[in-house]
Amino acid sequence: MMRRARGIFLILTMVAAMAGLAACAGNMRAGAFQGDVTASPVPWTRGGIPSTDDRLQFAILADRNGGYRPGVFADAIAHLNQLQPEFVMCVGDLIEGYTRDPEIIQAMYADLDAELALLERPFFFVPGNHDLTNDTLIAEYKARRGRLYYHFTHRNALFLSLDSEDPSQARISSDQVAYVRQTLAQHKDVRWTFVFLHHPLWAPESAETVPDSAWLEIEALLADRPYTVFAGHTHVYAKHVRNGRDYYVLATTGGGSSLTGPSVGEFDHLTWVTLGSEGPRVSLIPLGAFIPNDILTETTVGQMRNVFGNVRTRINSVMLHDGMGGKALTEVALSNRSEADVVVTLSFPSNDVLQVSPSHVRLDTAAGSQKFLPLEVSRLQPEADMGLPYALLGAAAYEVVLPGEQSPRTWQQDAWIVLDRPSAAPRRSSPVSVDGDLREWSTLPEAWSGRTPLMPPDERAWQGEEDCSYRFAVQHDDVYLYIAVDVRDGDVLVRPGQFPWQQDSIEVRLDVRADPDRSLGEGKNEFQDLLLMAPIPGQHDAQVYGFDKLPSGTRIACARTATGYAAEWAVPIAYLDAVQGKSWTAVRVNVAVNDLDGDTIMQCWWRPDWRGPMNYMASGTFERR
Repeated sequence: MMRRARGIFLILTMVAAMAGLAACAGNMRAGAFQGDVTASPVPWTRGGIPSTDDRLQFAILADRNGGYRPGVFADAIAHLNQLQPEFVMCVGDLIEGYTRDPEIIQAMYADLDAELALLERPFFFVPGNHDLTNDTLIAEYKARRGRLYYHFTHRNALFLSLDSEDPSQARISSDQVAYVRQTLAQHKDVRWTFVFLHHPLWAPESAETVPDSAWLEIEALLADRPYTVFAGHTHVYAKHVRNGRDYYVLATTGGGSSLTGPSVGEFDHLTWVTLGSEGPRVSLIPLGAFIPNDILTETTVGQMRNVFGNVRTRINSVMLHDGMGGKALTEVALSNRSEADVVVTLSFPSNDVLQVSPSHVRLDTAAGSQKFLPLEVSRLQPEADMGLPYALLGAAAYEVVLPGEQSPRTWQQDAWIVLDRPSAAPRRSSPVSVDGDLREWSTLPEAWSGRTPLMPPDERAWQGEEDCSYRFAVQHDDVYLYIAVDVRDGDVLVRPGQFPWQQDSIEVRLDVRADPDRSLGEGKNEFQDLLLMAPIPGQHDAQVYGFDKLPSGTRIACARTATGYAAEWAVPIAYLDAVQGKSWTAVRVNVAVNDLDGDTIMQCWWRPDWRGPMNYMASGTFERR
């Protein structure tokens, strides 16, 4: 009897276990991945998402492009392979775009596909403005992904991937709204809805235009359900709360960024989302550390941007006309135009060449104040050849306590003391015939040969002077300011119809303003505050990019030579005098040669790009002699 009862118990236990397994299998089937795209191609990779239990974990990658920085996106994928989310979403801008050249487009996608091939989990695409810049790129996207907007469900959650370029940038069409309406109606009982788009259309200060009425209609359709929204585009992180729901603007995963830190929303990161019974938990994972997702909110992001954008540290360059000798003086200008008090700590460690006094100082800068600090730079080895330009690296550390917070928010920037000398723009005895033939030039004293001063080496290996090098000169007469550049390039590659910086070309930036605007210039407002003159080999005058925006009477010619190509520019002296309000005394010049080898562009700057972090005051100054 006992044996029979024990047998019945075992049978009942097995039946119960099988019923439990069947129920679990039914739940897994009910919550399994289902997409509304059935024909190839599909806008995702690896065919679907494996189902395990009700807890859902996925990751999101922010903008990869809009100023692509190599290696960051690939590094993020390596992190994801360690973290093993169930799948990975994005918020668009995966390629640089802004071209119609099929070869360039295919090269961009080849780079992206090579990185995505390393990802061990499915990846779902969302289009951004760089991905859909023009009809050629839109057609390529559709050929590769099939759909511009779509949805899928997984573990009883709905995922909506929208196109915020429909029918134009920062817009959503009525057809797409109808699609959202139908999709939501078909999935009324999901436990959560996640929405992904590129432009943060709810935040007019972060988008190109006022909020799209179609987006407001979509918000109304979402109002009766729990949901979360993710966007990108601005490259600055912020968390918003609208209608009681969380909206996230993600920063970057390799897109253009100053990387000044989480306190001002500029950092590379992954976003990790875990959906459980209590709703989603969102975490930001920078490449190397974890950051709380409310490090910046819709309130503090404005406060920190106000502080960060209005606190400046400027160190005057030491411009040496007759050599340095033993000592030189310079000055630090601290400007705090923000609404908060900021503490600035400056540090200048000595090296074998220079010593700065004071080497460490802490300054309280009240809101709306400006301070000036004199610095004495001593040369420790006066007899040694220092080489100009020369830079001593220091640091500027900032602290601010925002209203309602106890702990200071901090960030840090490099602080360079640069020693340089102005170059000469001598007077010519005869005018230049602007034709690209440089035999009229007796000397080209300025040179670039493999390395831009103060800048790290280019990632592409330089193959020597025949690969790319150049010399140039600046001269004048009573009528024109002349510039000549002679480029050595063993393989001159031209892509007609493309921008100058997408092929072999020369970019000359010329700032003719009076000081201090000229010396303090940061390369902004091309064709207004400064001239951009960028011919490619074989071009002259009106064929040159932006020629119609240059001063009347400007002449440009760029011709091939036996060793590469050469260019000449002539800018009317009358224009210089008019801008400076007097007879001109100096100008500021920078040269960049774009060297295209295969599919790789190397920019060869004579002085650091004025638009970049290594720009220093008065770099590239040419004085009238």
